[in-house]
Amino acid sequence: MADLPNLPSGYKLYDPAPPAGYMLTPNDPLVDPNTGQPVTRAAGGTSTPGTDLLYGLRQPIDTGANLLARGLAAAAPAFGSPGLTGWAEQQLANTQKATQEAQQAYQAVHGGLPDDSAWRKAGEMVVPTALGYAMPGATSANFIPRAASNALTGGMTSVLAGDPNASPANLASEFATGGALGTAASALTGGAARIAEPRMSMPGSDMRQMMDLGVRPTIGQAAGGFLNRMEQGLGNTIPVVGDMIKASRRRAVLELNTGVMNDVLSPIGVQLPKGAEAGRDSLNFMADNVSNAYNRAVPSAGAPVDQTAQADLQQLITNAQLLPDSQRGQFNRFMQQYVAGRISPNGHLTGESFKAAESDLGKAANGYIYNRNSDFNDLQLGDALREAQSILRQNLERSNPTTAADIRAANQAFAKMQTVSKAVARPTQDPGVFSPAQLQSAAYGGTLSSNARMRGTGPYQELSDAARAVLGPTIPDSGTPFGQAMRTIGTGGGLLGAGYAGVPPGVIAGTVGTGLGVGAAYNPVTQPLIAHLLASRYPWMRAAAQPIRGATPLVTTGAATGLLGP
Repeated sequence: MADLPNLPSGYKLYDPAPPAGYMLTPNDPLVDPNTGQPVTRAAGGTSTPGTDLLYGLRQPIDTGANLLARGLAAAAPAFGSPGLTGWAEQQLANTQKATQEAQQAYQAVHGGLPDDSAWRKAGEMVVPTALGYAMPGATSANFIPRAASNALTGGMTSVLAGDPNASPANLASEFATGGALGTAASALTGGAARIAEPRMSMPGSDMRQMMDLGVRPTIGQAAGGFLNRMEQGLGNTIPVVGDMIKASRRRAVLELNTGVMNDVLSPIGVQLPKGAEAGRDSLNFMADNVSNAYNRAVPSAGAPVDQTAQADLQQLITNAQLLPDSQRGQFNRFMQQYVAGRISPNGHLTGESFKAAESDLGKAANGYIYNRNSDFNDLQLGDALREAQSILRQNLERSNPTTAADIRAANQAFAKMQTVSKAVARPTQDPGVFSPAQLQSAAYGGTLSSNARMRGTGPYQELSDAARAVLGPTIPDSGTPFGQAMRTIGTGGGLLGAGYAGVPPGVIAGTVGTGLGVGAAYNPVTQPLIAHLLASRYPWMRAAAQPIRGATPLVTTGAATGLLGP
């Protein structure tokens, strides 16, 4: 607007039409198009909702028409046709004249341009918002397509809400600014939708699997990514508070241990004693109850070794021939003594024979799996013996319909317990406690004949993946009492020295307050509460997530119109 020439001295508005390419500025004189008489401009007129809304509604349409006419007028000379050029210039003059008349009529009604008319702004948003919702990906749940769509909407809105006589450079700047607002609006509404229904609260998410198991992760473990790395860094650097952070992260891993053991016992209707901690005592409690449940379920009459069991055992023996000579020979001797030697000539195993066979196989398997000196081949032998034990248990379940439910429950608990047993077979700094990485390794450590683990359907495969993703692979160090005491003394001494050194009291108070605030979030009382707040959502909150995300085009056009409009 500013770079266009002023009207010639004495020029009478619209008689004839103003020069092509010229549009009134706010400082130009106003003439009532109906009477031709000058209109005195008031310093801010009165707003009228209906008139303001309708005028705002046509503003982006008029601006778009003017921009299109400008483009035609600028491009027409390139075709070398005077007639086309004249037609394009006339279209531009007509479009600008119509826009000016509408503007003057609006201001004449109001006795001036209302300074801040919310109704006019609302009207200006209607057309860009409608176009914004028509854009592909405008309300997508994925950030990238939503941001790209709304960046275009923001740029378009900024241009339509701006000056139609602006230079190309200014138009490009307005478009870029509006595009940035559209991207920011996408991030804002996406963040709000995630707060309403974060991924961690969705059924089946890694966090929900942990919560359902009784694990209460820390803020960093729950959020993951940068916050998790920052939390780890704080735990390793800040005196006293760092030990609280590490202890809280460790507590979540210990809750994983007790949660998994309770899950092992759930098929037989047993739980660890209230307040039981992860460790050897809880492992022994779990193993004793699973064994007792199986022994109670085994009928005294036993069962025949059916064709399915015979085929599974034969396949296991065939696969075991891949082992080195030493382990292969040992496996064959175990199978002969513990299994084949106890089957009667008619292919039957009594109840006592079943118990003896599966017990001997289990003890032999433990001897290899839990032996620190066992190499890979020894572990494979132990797994094969465990597999033979499972085959006998499954055969017993199929052959006894009256006690099948109890046997099945005991077998389910037994199968889960094998994964836990393998997870603690190689303890690190905590004997009797397994890390998420150890649980994952045990869950995926397939035997010679089982395909379940390779298919990802073995016990605790999915759960161990979630545990490692949320809690990390290792068991965090809880620190030592001496180390905590030394850091406490060091912190107190440092604050005292800071006071003597002239550090402002506000800085010292801020440091102490920050430490207390961070520490308050990492203790046994608040940790479960915070985890629940992070991952639990009411149905109405989940229902609000999509409408929040769906409001992105409206937020985009509102920001562009309100911040960049005339």
